[in-house]
Amino acid sequence: MATQELISSSEFDAHSKQINSLCFGRSEILASASRDKTIKVWQFTQGRLTNTIVFESEYANSVAFSQNEKILVSGEKNSTIKL
Repeated sequence: MATQELISSSEFDAHSKQINSLCFGRSEILASASRDKTIKVWQFTQGRLTNTIVFESEYANSVAFSQNEKILVSGEKNSTIKL
């Protein structure tokens, strides 16, 4: 069994309000959903923000990647699901 190297501790300062959900993808990506009405997508091993999705009316409570990481889904405060 191969030994995997642990990633050193990092801190990303990008949301202005509470973070509700985090989701790791297989290809070193991370999505974070916040009460600041944004979802941010990171290339976490480099600490680089790659995308910001802004919601106009509600914030996301949860976020997840599809198995192939081509779709990002969120569950919002107003009980809707967005792809």
